[in-house]
Amino acid sequence: AYADEAKVDLAKDKVGSPAEMLDMAQYCGTKDIKVAMADGYGANSWRKITRAVFEAEAKKCPNIKEVRYTDAQGNVQKAISDIQGLVAQKFDVILVFPDGGEAVVRAMRQATSAGAVVIPYMVGANFPGVRGKDFEMVVSESVEANGRVKAQWIADHLNGKGNVIVLGGTPGNPTSQAESVGWKEVFAKYPDIKVLDYQAADWDTTKANEIMASYLTTYGDEIKGVFCANDTMAYGAIEALRAEGLAGKIPVVAYDGGAQAIEYILKDELLVTCYTDPYWGGGIALSLAHAASTGKYKPSDEPQEHREFYGPTLIVTKADAQAFFDKHHKSHPEYNWGDYFGPTNGQIKYNRY
Repeated sequence: AYADEAKVDLAKDKVGSPAEMLDMAQYCGTKDIKVAMADGYGANSWRKITRAVFEAEAKKCPNIKEVRYTDAQGNVQKAISDIQGLVAQKFDVILVFPDGGEAVVRAMRQATSAGAVVIPYMVGANFPGVRGKDFEMVVSESVEANGRVKAQWIADHLNGKGNVIVLGGTPGNPTSQAESVGWKEVFAKYPDIKVLDYQAADWDTTKANEIMASYLTTYGDEIKGVFCANDTMAYGAIEALRAEGLAGKIPVVAYDGGAQAIEYILKDELLVTCYTDPYWGGGIALSLAHAASTGKYKPSDEPQEHREFYGPTLIVTKADAQAFFDKHHKSHPEYNWGDYFGPTNGQIKYNRY
């Protein structure tokens, strides 16, 4: 849970207080570069925060001559075209949230071959492609572990017995695919838990609401739990449950740790949400790519745990929701962008399937 964060020493060899943290301006270098973020779907709050941090930190470096953001809006062909366009315009750094999954890897390979530093971020352990060929490195939370934790909360809440609905993101999205590894693993341990159905709600509140309303019509009181791949879909599912007087009676789990999700947790309408810090995600991906592009850091000389690694993750419950909100929404943690690996949770562990 969030309260356990203080008990975990993620950087035991580091010293100093938050006041001594060093910002991006101290790592800029002198080489002129252009940086870009190619987002597969930029509509939810997590993506918006990541974008804001990326743009704010990039602007601190006078040698970054252009900062570009593209949003494919869930369209895989547009995502590919966006990356190809950035290559044609000779961007030196391209951070990619590849919602199109494997379909986007070829475009990333072309960008890498053209000399750009390409880093896909927050994609889980099983994202396809070859480090050093298709992209430089991977920065990700353990999405599979997040799926396991959320599923375990449902299983425990149901005492190991009941039917569950699963709402996923856009088809092919690596986050949804990675989470499915986790929830399938957990639910398989409980013979009395059955997944009634899975549907892609495309990260969309309205679509999730419509799907959930349809499920309630079809399955009625057979539904005992709802697993959502992100917060915005959980909002739609909760609205459908409210309409039937069931909000708070059926456990719903989510992913992102948005401010509205915290409100729902405090109202007992959302059981838990999983939070992967978008401030760290946007900032550290830019910092690593910038250092590689300017020659301050050479990924090929680093051990594997420094080329693909897990970022910090928290599970937020009612017990710590207010404290989490105060720290991560009223303000946000400070990070030393020159400390690339201090807050990480180790090398990505693979579970090929």
